[in-house]
Amino acid sequence: GLVDVAETEKQNEKFYRDYQNGCLDINAFLAFHLAPLKNFSRAELDEMHREFSAQYIEPHITPMAQMLVQSHRDAGDELLVISSTNEFIITPICRLFGIENVIGTQLETDGEGRYTGRYTGTPSLKEGKITRLHQWLAAHGESLADYGKTYFYSDSKNDLPLLRLVSEPVAVNPDAELLREAAVILITAPNRAEAETIGRALLEKRLAACVQYESIDSDYIWNGGLCRDTEIRLTAKSAASLFKKTAKTVRVL
Repeated sequence: GLVDVAETEKQNEKFYRDYQNGCLDINAFLAFHLAPLKNFSRAELDEMHREFSAQYIEPHITPMAQMLVQSHRDAGDELLVISSTNEFIITPICRLFGIENVIGTQLETDGEGRYTGRYTGTPSLKEGKITRLHQWLAAHGESLADYGKTYFYSDSKNDLPLLRLVSEPVAVNPDAELLREAAVILITAPNRAEAETIGRALLEKRLAACVQYESIDSDYIWNGGLCRDTEIRLTAKSAASLFKKTAKTVRVL
């Protein structure tokens, strides 16, 4: 084999536990996983990746995932993947979705283009994702403020720094800590003015990172009859830990 299977499985289990616990030693992780790359040519590695992807990645790409990516593409959004996974692994996988902009942990190469088994720059883990994002934007002559909305999808508490930075954080199959952090609170108001009063109060008190408003028609039973009213629904993107304070603020208003 290419690696010692038993030792690799043992180390992977430890790294995964550390990742879940938020204490992954990124330098030790990268040193272990990148070392075998220096033993093969780029052509050999690319062929291994194709075989790996065909067997383990492509069968698990769901139509829903493809539809979600396409919905952002149809909306004219700039598509960018930021992953702590190294660029050799993650870039071809992103290409399966037609995504060209990819930020992964950068790999060092020698004069012949072979991987040395070391990384360069800032690993894109935790706050490193923000560093790499700002570097990517600067290279394109842009800043985050140039985008009206910024979405970021994640399943891990390790991504909380970037989730807190964007305007539209989305938790997908979140781990326990991320689930405790993420919350979308729905509030209804009889008119736009009252909804905006509530929204501004939540933002000023730092109880929500973002608020959105939309007009809705609500059907309900009142005095035995079916009624309909038009009202404003406010969507507040907050944290589960702030729910009680948010509810108290809305009741006072």
